[in-house]
Amino acid sequence: MRTFSGLILLLFLVSVGSAQTIAGTYRQNDLTGLRRAVAQAPSNAGLRLRLAQALLRQDRESANPSKAEARLKEAREQFDQVLILNPRSIVPLRVLALRSYMNKEYKEAITTGLRLIEIAPEEMEVTKIVLKAMARLGQHEAAAELFVRWLRSRLTPPFGSISGLLSVMLVNEGFRDALAAQFEAAMKQDPNSVDLRLFHAIYLAETGRMESAWRAIHEAEALGLCDTRTGARHAYPRVLESRTPEFTDAPGSAVGSDVDQLRRFHEGHPQHGGVAMRYARALDLAGRRDEALSVYAKVCDLNQRYWPAPYRIGRLLLESGQHGEAASWLAKATAIHPLHLPGRILRAEALVLSGKVETAVELLAETAGDHEPGPQTRQVIDLMAKRDVLKALVARLKKEARDATGPYWKAHLALALKALDRANEAQSVALAAERSGLNGVDGYPAAVLYEVFGEERPASLRRR
Repeated sequence: MRTFSGLILLLFLVSVGSAQTIAGTYRQNDLTGLRRAVAQAPSNAGLRLRLAQALLRQDRESANPSKAEARLKEAREQFDQVLILNPRSIVPLRVLALRSYMNKEYKEAITTGLRLIEIAPEEMEVTKIVLKAMARLGQHEAAAELFVRWLRSRLTPPFGSISGLLSVMLVNEGFRDALAAQFEAAMKQDPNSVDLRLFHAIYLAETGRMESAWRAIHEAEALGLCDTRTGARHAYPRVLESRTPEFTDAPGSAVGSDVDQLRRFHEGHPQHGGVAMRYARALDLAGRRDEALSVYAKVCDLNQRYWPAPYRIGRLLLESGQHGEAASWLAKATAIHPLHLPGRILRAEALVLSGKVETAVELLAETAGDHEPGPQTRQVIDLMAKRDVLKALVARLKKEARDATGPYWKAHLALALKALDRANEAQSVALAAERSGLNGVDGYPAAVLYEVFGEERPASLRRR
């Protein structure tokens, strides 16, 4: 019970804050008020999720085991009811999958987890527990297929987490053999995937084949692998070197991110994608935009499957006011990595600025159903309002929100209506989003409701 409580509590940030009033929903986060609100509006999925959050928060504060158990049971009942209202609700699916795994109900964990991954492929923790559950049930082929599909999605956690997971799962010979076959097939299908080469190197290292692991790293570096934030060598070779020395020098072995040093390496190894990418990024960080653009383009020529290069070109062109070209390059990046949300929204911004409003509207509408609107989305909505093209987005979002069971289209629509100064309509739509399952943190309403009602969030939430 304590293990379950502790893990579930990691899903919800905890705080206690002051309360105000938002007309149409219960604004506070106390258990008594939320229970009363749910009783009055039993079909409001967002209120039920907020009550579940508050129940889990109270569970941590209580030292009474029987009361803690009762609250956990009540929270689970709320999650079950939410799934009746909206079978695609992410939070209850996540919690129920984790609960099933911790209770050693592995078949249920797999079923619920796969259901969630189909809806939200970015759910990393649930993907990991599904893989572990499959391994425990001897479903090695299915686990290996899911693992490699996950790696190819580029929605994985940092490489250290993957390395740790593999070190545990590869103890099983059946999974080890199945994963080897999956890697081989995937790399034949996508031979220029930097991510696959990196994770294959990790696989080889975790199975004791160090020389092969180094060879795989060198292949990944030749295709473009590096630290794209700093222009330095990727961190994994340093981890690998702590276990076994690099058996041979390679162009990507150069350390540091000095521009002049990387220029010399690039001139000496013009066909090496990793050195080129590092040099381009170093130029980028040094503010030498035109040179950086030229070298980034060279990386694209060397490996047309390496999405960071066209993405960086798109960003630089957008910053320099070349909006049409930026949109084209960002389209190339998102074609390679279609699940990269920042790239998709940045492309929408470039499309708006280049006057291609219809395409931008379609792109934003496609992405709006997948996520709660964040700062980047708000920026694009404000930009469309300033350019007097927001009505087209509102019309498109209304069409999607009309038949949607989930809350996110409605949340986007509420913000767009607010930007058009249609406050009453925005508030009505925001409340409809909550009824569909939009919820905030620690039992409070979602951020969208504060915005459209013109309220400040409680101090405890503003500190986050």
